[in-house]
Amino acid sequence: MQAVRGKNGIAGHVVTLSGGDNLLRRRAELNHKFVIVSGTFKRTFNAPDVIDLYQCNDVGIEQEVVRRSEP
Repeated sequence: MQAVRGKNGIAGHVVTLSGGDNLLRRRAELNHKFVIVSGTFKRTFNAPDVIDLYQCNDVGIEQEVVRRSEP
């Protein structure tokens, strides 16, 4: 992730989706596709003392549905 950000000049701001383990199982279906995410936007995603290895930063979407958009 750091290499991609550095290459593209991105400062490292991302929006995390909850349920990263579920998204990994759907990688073949969703990778390189436009998707529609429905859920709740959370400015503070985790409490300060929580460690979550699937999240990149504090802000995120507590997802309800992630689906491929139709062409």
